[in-house]
Amino acid sequence: MVSFHGKNTALPDSKTRCFLSLSGVPRRRKKGNCDASSPKDSSYLQLSISVGVFTGQFAVSSAGDLAYIASPLLPLGESRLVTVDRTGRVEPLPAPTRSYNNLSLSPDARQVAVTVGTMTERTTEQRIWTYELTRQTLTPLTAPGSEYSSPRWTPDGLRIAFTSRESGTRALAWQRADGSAPPETLAREDAIPSSWSPDGRELAVCKGDGVWVLDVTVAPPKLRPVVQSPDGAGWPAFSPDGRWLLYASGPGHGRDSEVFLQPYPGPGPRLQVSVDGGANPAWNPNGREIFFFAPGGTWGRMMSVAVTLGAAATLGTPRQVFDVAIPIGNCTPVNCYSVAPDGQRFFAIQAVKAEPRPPVTQINLVQNWLAEVEAKVPSGM
Repeated sequence: MVSFHGKNTALPDSKTRCFLSLSGVPRRRKKGNCDASSPKDSSYLQLSISVGVFTGQFAVSSAGDLAYIASPLLPLGESRLVTVDRTGRVEPLPAPTRSYNNLSLSPDARQVAVTVGTMTERTTEQRIWTYELTRQTLTPLTAPGSEYSSPRWTPDGLRIAFTSRESGTRALAWQRADGSAPPETLAREDAIPSSWSPDGRELAVCKGDGVWVLDVTVAPPKLRPVVQSPDGAGWPAFSPDGRWLLYASGPGHGRDSEVFLQPYPGPGPRLQVSVDGGANPAWNPNGREIFFFAPGGTWGRMMSVAVTLGAAATLGTPRQVFDVAIPIGNCTPVNCYSVAPDGQRFFAIQAVKAEPRPPVTQINLVQNWLAEVEAKVPSGM
């Protein structure tokens, strides 16, 4: 029996591979590598045997029989936009419930840019939307049909940078925040934007296991490494004066990382901000306080460290701001929460508890499935 749980797998005839399309319908192709979510050539054939929409739980026997469990496609997790004060009190924003991710507050604190995921039986997509806090309106920015994520406002509030993926190619792009023009590619790099320098000339991004900076003042924009570590690095954040860079580094993608501060562009030694683990660092806009998530508590702890910046930096002792009682804002490798201009609130995303799913009560069997597939495949495929 050959089991399948989400990736393409070889069938017993050694010539056919089967994978699950986003609609939940099994497909076959000639043996070779394939992407389970996006067929790349004409050797793919959607089966005419209708098995309905299910979640990829099926197996094929050596005799060519198919067994599968049919159930609805798992939905994207629902969430809501919230603010959290320094006591940990959560206040939902009057925005509709969606599958939100990667929140970014505009410089004037009037809008939030956020990734919104949607799913149909045929595809999933991510788009950038903006939520206007005063008018309480949620508006799409990027067009449907491609993937856009991880929005970051430019310091002047006129544009939003993000990661784009079109036709399988990832890039850094930006678009006017009012939607009056289509996205423009900044660099065809597989990177995630994290923080703008205060003058808007440089964008700190996560690329691979390190932190890089994109200079947007030259044509074409140039990317250069800033933090390279065998343990990886992420969550870069420019200080409000642009002379310091926060980031976290360590094994485990945040589980065993620590927060560091170093002069920008340098030279100078780095300082360790956290003591017993930390990730997701962010600045208080006043430049005198650093926030980060630390292990412990219910869903982690929001921590604070006083900092005095000058020719050198002086750091205080980390102190807990609040216990994170609900899962909010702890993302990898860039932040998905923002600090309000007064440093007294955090804009974040709160997961909404999903409705319980009905139990599976039967397994379906299709005898001679592989023979039927081969009979339906056009010659030459």
